[in-house]
This record gives sequence, C-alpha cells and structure tokens, in this order.
Amino acid sequence: MNKLQAYPLPQMQLRFFVSILLVLFLSSCRHMLEPKFLGLSDFRVTSLAGDQSIMELNINYYNPNTYGVKMKKTEFDVFIDNELAGHAAMDTVLRINPLQNFTIPIQLKARTKDILKHSLALLINKKLMIKITGTTRIGKAGIYFNYPIYYEGMQSIQMD
Repeated sequence: MNKLQAYPLPQMQLRFFVSILLVLFLSSCRHMLEPKFLGLSDFRVTSLAGDQSIMELNINYYNPNTYGVKMKKTEFDVFIDNELAGHAAMDTVLRINPLQNFTIPIQLKARTKDILKHSLALLINKKLMIKITGTTRIGKAGIYFNYPIYYEGMQSIQMD
C-alpha cells in the first residue's frame, strides 16, 4: 500500500509542472497581426510557347509584427479580365523579418491560348484587370494560421 500512495504525489507534481508550462507558453504568445498587402510588381510573361506559358510576378507585403514569422504553403489563382489564367502554389518556407517589407516570388503556369487572347493589349502595354485569390499559412513556433491573399486591380504585364 505504501508504494501506491507514493505515486500520486509525483503525478500531481508533473501535472502542476505541465500546467505552469502551458500557462507560460500561452501567455507568451502575442496576437499575430496580418501582413499588409503592398501590391504587385514585375508581372511579366517569361515564356510563351506550346500549350503552357510561364508568367512571373512578385507579391509585396509588410510584416507589422515586432517578431519574425514564417510563411509556408501559399496557393492562389490568377485571373486576367475575370478569366482564370492559372493556379500557383509555393511549398517553400519563407522567413519574414519583423517590421520589414517582404516579397513572395511566384511562377505561374498558364495556358498559352488564354494569354494570347490578351496579346494585343500586352503588346501595346495596356493595363489588364488582374485578380488574385488564395491563402497562405503564416506563423511562429509551430503555430500557423491561414491568411487570405486577395488583389484586384489594373496591372501592366511585361513581355520578356
């Protein structure tokens, strides 16, 4: 009977220790602010051949948090004049410094026939209506949250 009575005390100490760690961990977590969208840059068609062409663009953001975060698993669709141009995904992890601008470089495969529909506008460097919708996961210390990616506006697309 003595051995059975000796076990509850270490279990209680373990529970107390785990509870204290949990409280400290949860109280040290600050509310993460959503990155601020700054715009698109360097939107260009880099390859126009065969059935699939390649478009590249940069999505620019600002990290308003006073601590660094990581961004992973970004997925979105790009529409040109309200027609789906293609889908892009980024599986690499980006380390984002606190209180700094950062850029997500994207390479998008699009159907060549969809790009050719807008070829005259592209040749005279006319702006086209671009819409981007998707999500990304941003977090720190293994805790990640989904954040929306959304842009809609007139954009100039360069042909390389």
